[in-house]
Amino acid sequence: VFMIENEFENMCENSKYIIKSYLLLIISLAVQYLDACFKDAELNKTTHLKSIEKTLIYISENITEKFSLDDLARIANMGKTNYSLAFKEVTGMTVWAYILNAGVELAVSYLIEKKDNFNITEIAHKCGFSDAAHFTKTFKKIRGSTPRSFKKETENPCF
Repeated sequence: VFMIENEFENMCENSKYIIKSYLLLIISLAVQYLDACFKDAELNKTTHLKSIEKTLIYISENITEKFSLDDLARIANMGKTNYSLAFKEVTGMTVWAYILNAGVELAVSYLIEKKDNFNITEIAHKCGFSDAAHFTKTFKKIRGSTPRSFKKETENPCF
């Protein structure tokens, strides 16, 4: 454990947030899986877990692409309606809410990373948002502050 902590401390902030995101995804999926295993009424969740997991990975690896419900349902090998219902059942949120959250969390890593000083518009595009205004509004709704405010807070040496 000490070796892992040591390696983690030596990583750049961007890598730390990406690893944390994947760990949260793994924990979330593990909790969802265990919950489904212990409840007979939720057998459907277990049935769809692997299919939804494929699309979660696809989304995280292709966050800058435009997604359609048809495309994601096809990856999960499901119909659109069943996919939407299964996605919400497994993750606790809609497909679009999940995609927005994933984009904002990626943006956090860009805002914290000091190596590349991207402006807000560049970060918005790198995180799958079509324009800075939509990105700023979504970021504020999810994180409670604007991207600029968030970046200023993280530049504070006391943060």
